[in-house]
Formats: sequence, C-alpha cells, structure tokens
Amino acid sequence: MKRTFTLMELLIVAIILALTSAFALPRLLAYPHRIMVENALTNIRTAFSETAMRSRATGIPLILIYDQENSCFQVEELSVSLPNDWEPPMDEEALETARNALQMKDSYPLSSQMEWLSDIEEIQFRFFPDGQAVGQPIQFQIGSQQFQFDVDRLSGNALIMDLNPR
Repeated sequence: MKRTFTLMELLIVAIILALTSAFALPRLLAYPHRIMVENALTNIRTAFSETAMRSRATGIPLILIYDQENSCFQVEELSVSLPNDWEPPMDEEALETARNALQMKDSYPLSSQMEWLSDIEEIQFRFFPDGQAVGQPIQFQIGSQQFQFDVDRLSGNALIMDLNPR
C-alpha cells in the first residue's frame, strides 16, 4: 500500500518553511550592505593604523588628508619641529628594518558610498613619532547607517562609533 502525505502534513511543512524564510530572508538581503560597510570601515582603520605605525617607525610626523576628488586619504609629511631630545624608540638598525618592512603607501582609497555629514572644509589627522595623534571627530554615512570616527590620541588608531546601533 502506497502512503501519501496528508493535507495537514503539507500545511505544517509549508508553515515551517514560511517561518524559516521570514527570519532568514531579511538577514540574507542585508548581507551585501553589511559587507560594504565593514569594507569601508576596514579601509579607514587601515589608513589610520599604518600611518601611525609609519610615523613611529620613521620618526617623521605625518598628516592624513582627505582628498575629496579621488575619495581617498593622502599621506604627507608634516612640517613641525620636534623637541631636540626626541629619539626614535628603536636603534638605527631596527629603525631601518621597520622602514623597509612598512608598505609606505601615500594614498588609501575609501568607499565611494561614504557620504560626509560634517561641515568641515578639510578633513585631516596628524600623527607624531611619539605615538600621539590629533584630529576632529567626523560624521559620515554609508547607506542608511551613520558613523562617527575620530583618532585615539595616544595610539593613533581609528575610533569608529555607530550612531544608530541596531
């Protein structure tokens, strides 16, 4: 005797599939946006950490300037005078090894999806050989998510805060 599914069994399976897709589908649809946001934030963190590390290793104060035309951060040497008693935290041989190991990028591309919300004419952050950094907090938006980033004054790392956490 051949057994078939009853209408009740088919309805239960259909309800289970509908509930599962109702919970999973919004997460799957948000995944490309989440990847875009994480990629943009990673690019900012990379620009900050590598510039801070480069300044510490080379002993040269650097400035990270946002280039609006090319949607990137440009790295330039900062012309400031350092105290006469300042010395790099490494000996000359270790310093030369660090200089050679660093990638020494002059430009860090940013996501074209970023929209700046702050009314600042020039976005720039300064990094010093002793590890300190300065800059203004900047707000930006990617899609519908708003963020604020700043620089950690002691380490030079990017501090990024989600302004509308879910």
